[in-house]
Amino acid sequence: MSTPVFRKPDLGDRPLGLKVGRDFALPAHTLYLAWTERFDHWFAVPGSVLMRPAVDAPFFFETEFKLKDAATAKRHLHYGRFLRLTIDRLIELTWVTGEGRSRSAPERLADGPRASRTSNRRAVRELLR
Repeated sequence: MSTPVFRKPDLGDRPLGLKVGRDFALPAHTLYLAWTERFDHWFAVPGSVLMRPAVDAPFFFETEFKLKDAATAKRHLHYGRFLRLTIDRLIELTWVTGEGRSRSAPERLADGPRASRTSNRRAVRELLR
Protein backbone atom coordinates (compact mmCIF):
# COMPACT_ATOMS: atom_id res chain seq x y z
CA MET A 1 0.00 0.00 0.00
CA SER A 2 1.33 3.43 -0.92
CA THR A 3 1.64 5.96 1.89
CA PRO A 4 1.72 9.65 0.94
CA VAL A 5 4.73 11.72 1.99
CA PHE A 6 3.99 14.09 4.86
CA ARG A 7 5.42 17.05 2.95
CA LYS A 8 6.28 16.19 -0.64
CA PRO A 9 9.18 18.23 -2.06
CA ASP A 10 8.39 20.89 -4.62
CA LEU A 11 10.44 20.07 -7.72
CA GLY A 12 8.47 22.37 -10.02
CA ASP A 13 11.15 25.04 -10.43
CA ARG A 14 13.90 22.65 -11.53
CA PRO A 15 14.87 23.91 -15.01
CA LEU A 16 16.95 20.92 -16.13
CA GLY A 17 15.98 17.30 -16.09
CA LEU A 18 16.48 13.95 -17.76
CA LYS A 19 14.20 10.95 -17.79
CA VAL A 20 15.38 7.51 -18.90
CA GLY A 21 13.35 4.30 -18.88
CA ARG A 22 14.35 0.67 -19.08
CA ASP A 23 12.51 -2.64 -19.19
CA PHE A 24 13.84 -5.45 -17.01
CA ALA A 25 13.45 -9.18 -17.55
CA LEU A 26 13.05 -9.65 -13.79
CA PRO A 27 10.04 -10.01 -11.52
CA ALA A 28 8.87 -6.75 -9.92
CA HIS A 29 9.52 -8.25 -6.47
CA THR A 30 13.21 -8.81 -7.33
CA LEU A 31 13.60 -5.18 -8.45
CA TYR A 32 11.75 -3.91 -5.39
CA LEU A 33 14.10 -5.82 -3.07
CA ALA A 34 17.15 -4.65 -5.05
CA TRP A 35 16.22 -0.99 -4.46
CA THR A 36 14.92 -1.27 -0.89
CA GLU A 37 16.88 -4.02 0.89
CA ARG A 38 19.79 -5.19 -1.27
CA PHE A 39 21.22 -1.94 -2.57
CA ASP A 40 24.76 -2.94 -1.58
CA HIS A 41 24.53 -6.16 -3.58
CA TRP A 42 24.69 -4.29 -6.88
CA PHE A 43 25.20 -0.53 -6.49
CA ALA A 44 26.63 0.65 -3.17
CA VAL A 45 29.79 -0.43 -1.39
CA PRO A 46 28.96 -3.69 0.44
CA GLY A 47 28.19 -3.02 4.09
CA SER A 48 27.82 0.76 3.62
CA VAL A 49 24.02 0.92 3.29
CA LEU A 50 21.85 2.13 6.15
CA MET A 51 18.36 1.83 4.70
CA ARG A 52 14.88 1.01 5.95
CA PRO A 53 12.17 0.77 3.25
CA ALA A 54 9.66 3.23 4.72
CA VAL A 55 8.25 6.50 3.38
CA ASP A 56 10.18 9.52 4.72
CA ALA A 57 12.82 7.23 6.24
CA PRO A 58 16.30 8.68 5.64
CA PHE A 59 18.99 6.41 4.21
CA PHE A 60 22.73 6.48 3.59
CA PHE A 61 25.07 4.63 1.25
CA GLU A 62 28.55 4.95 -0.24
CA THR A 63 29.90 4.33 -3.70
CA GLU A 64 33.53 4.18 -4.77
CA PHE A 65 35.10 5.06 -8.10
CA LYS A 66 38.73 4.71 -9.13
CA LEU A 67 40.06 6.57 -12.13
CA LYS A 68 42.45 4.57 -14.28
CA ASP A 69 45.51 6.60 -13.22
CA ALA A 70 44.49 7.15 -9.58
CA ALA A 71 46.29 5.37 -6.76
CA THR A 72 43.14 4.87 -4.71
CA ALA A 73 39.39 4.87 -5.18
CA LYS A 74 37.40 7.95 -4.21
CA ARG A 75 34.47 7.55 -1.82
CA HIS A 76 31.16 9.23 -2.61
CA LEU A 77 28.65 9.62 0.21
CA HIS A 78 24.92 9.69 -0.54
CA TYR A 79 21.99 10.65 1.70
CA GLY A 80 18.36 10.19 0.70
CA ARG A 81 14.84 9.19 1.61
CA PHE A 82 11.93 7.30 0.14
CA LEU A 83 9.13 9.54 -1.15
CA ARG A 84 6.60 6.82 -2.07
CA LEU A 85 6.57 3.02 -1.81
CA THR A 86 4.10 0.45 -3.08
CA ILE A 87 5.44 -3.06 -2.60
CA ASP A 88 6.44 -4.68 -5.92
CA ARG A 89 4.91 -1.78 -7.84
CA LEU A 90 6.47 1.62 -7.10
CA ILE A 91 9.60 3.09 -5.53
CA GLU A 92 10.07 6.83 -5.55
CA LEU A 93 13.20 8.08 -3.84
CA THR A 94 15.60 10.95 -3.86
CA TRP A 95 19.21 11.29 -2.79
CA VAL A 96 21.92 13.90 -2.48
CA THR A 97 25.51 13.17 -3.41
CA GLY A 98 28.34 14.90 -1.53
CA GLU A 99 30.61 17.64 -2.93
CA GLY A 100 27.75 19.75 -4.28
CA ARG A 101 26.48 17.13 -6.73
CA SER A 102 22.88 16.13 -6.29
CA ARG A 103 20.43 13.65 -7.70
CA SER A 104 16.70 13.46 -7.45
CA ALA A 105 15.78 10.02 -8.72
CA PRO A 106 12.23 8.77 -8.67
CA GLU A 107 12.38 5.04 -9.36
CA ARG A 108 9.12 3.41 -10.42
CA LEU A 109 8.37 -0.29 -10.82
CA ALA A 110 5.30 -0.79 -12.95
CA ASP A 111 4.00 -2.18 -16.23
CA GLY A 112 6.55 -4.71 -17.09
CA PRO A 113 8.40 -4.11 -14.72
CA ARG A 114 9.85 -0.82 -15.90
CA ALA A 115 12.11 1.55 -14.02
CA SER A 116 12.51 5.21 -14.88
CA ARG A 117 14.92 7.72 -13.46
CA THR A 118 14.62 11.47 -13.43
CA SER A 119 17.78 13.37 -12.53
CA ASN A 120 17.99 17.07 -11.72
CA ARG A 121 21.17 19.14 -11.50
CA ARG A 122 19.95 21.60 -8.86
CA ALA A 123 20.73 21.00 -5.18
CA VAL A 124 18.06 19.00 -3.33
CA ARG A 125 19.40 19.31 0.21
CA GLU A 126 16.08 20.77 1.38
CA LEU A 127 14.44 17.44 0.53
CA LEU A 128 16.27 15.78 3.39
CA ARG A 129 15.23 18.17 6.16
